[in-house]
Amino acid sequence: MLQKKKNMFEKNCFAQESQCEDFSAFNRRDFLRMATVATGLTIAGLANGCNFVIKRDRTWRDGDPEEVRQRVEKMVAERLGTSTCCFSHLVPLSERELDLLVEHGIKHIEIGYAGEPHFDHTDPKRVAWMGRECHARGIQIDSMHCLEYYHFLQDEEKQKKGFEIDKRAIDALLEMGGTKYILHVGVPAFDPQHQVEASIKSMETLLNYYRGTDLRLCVENGPSPLKYREFADMFNSDKVGVCIDTGHAGKILKSPDMAYAEIAGVGDKLFSLHLHDHDEIREDHRPPFEGQLQWQKIFEALFDIGYDEGFVFEVCYVNDPDPLEKIARFPKELAERWVI
Repeated sequence: MLQKKKNMFEKNCFAQESQCEDFSAFNRRDFLRMATVATGLTIAGLANGCNFVIKRDRTWRDGDPEEVRQRVEKMVAERLGTSTCCFSHLVPLSERELDLLVEHGIKHIEIGYAGEPHFDHTDPKRVAWMGRECHARGIQIDSMHCLEYYHFLQDEEKQKKGFEIDKRAIDALLEMGGTKYILHVGVPAFDPQHQVEASIKSMETLLNYYRGTDLRLCVENGPSPLKYREFADMFNSDKVGVCIDTGHAGKILKSPDMAYAEIAGVGDKLFSLHLHDHDEIREDHRPPFEGQLQWQKIFEALFDIGYDEGFVFEVCYVNDPDPLEKIARFPKELAERWVI
C-alpha cells in the first residue's frame, strides 16, 4: 500500500536535474523535485544554490519601508492566534481565559488540551458552551490537537481505540465550527515503514468516515515540513494538508534561505501553524524572538504563498509567567524588526 502511494506521488513529480553537483545542503535535488510541482515554484537560476520565483501575488511588498512594516503588522494582527496550551492543562477554560484572549487581540484558537480538566470535549453542554462563548467574543476555533499518538501504531486494538478517541474529538471540533484536526504521523523520510503504513491506514479511516464534512486533517511536521507535504500528497485529497510547527523544524528554520524554502515549499498544502521559537539549549515552544528562528523569512514565505489562515502560536511547556503578552506583542515587534 505504501509503495503504491509513493509511486503515485513520484509519477506526479517533475525531477529537475541541474548542472550543479553540490546539493549536499539539505538534499536540494529532492527539494527541487517536490517544490517545483507542489507549489508552483519555478527555477530562476542555479549558481551557488537555487533561486526560486513564487507564482503568487507579492503586492504586499509594494511601497516604502514604513508602509511595508505597517502592512506586515496589520496582516499578522488581524489573524493572530494561539493554542489554549498557553494556559495550564490543569486550568479549566472559562470566561476568564476567553476574555484574556480578547484583551490580547487573539482572534483564532486551537484547542490544545482536550479532556478534563482543561476542556471536556465529551460533554455536549461544555462543547456547546465553548462554541457559543467564542462566537460571542469574535474568536474563531480553528483546530484541535489530537489526543492520542496512536496513528503510527500497528496494533489493531490500539488503532480501533484511537479512532474512537479521535471521533469524539473531531465531532466536538465540527460542532464548535472548527475544521482542522492536527495529527502526528510517521513519514517515509524519518520513520520505519510499518509506522508509515499504520499512519496511512489511520488517516484513510478518518477520511472515509468524515467524507462530505468540512474536516481537514493536518499532519504536524518533524525536522522538515517539506517531507510532510510529500506525505500529505500521497492521499491526493484537498482534505489533507500540513500543520507547520516551526519549533519542530527549528534546526532548518534558523537558516534564512532554508526557512523561506521550507515554508514556501509546502505551499497550498499549508493548512495550519504552530508558531514558536527554538534554540539548541531550551529546545522548542519558546515565545517568539527568544530563540534562533528566522521570523522575517518565515513570514515572507507565508505572505508570498497567500496563506490565509490564522497565525496560531503554540507557546507552552515553559516557565513563562505571561506568554499571551509576548504573543500579543509579536505583530508590532515583527514589523519593527523587519529589514527592507
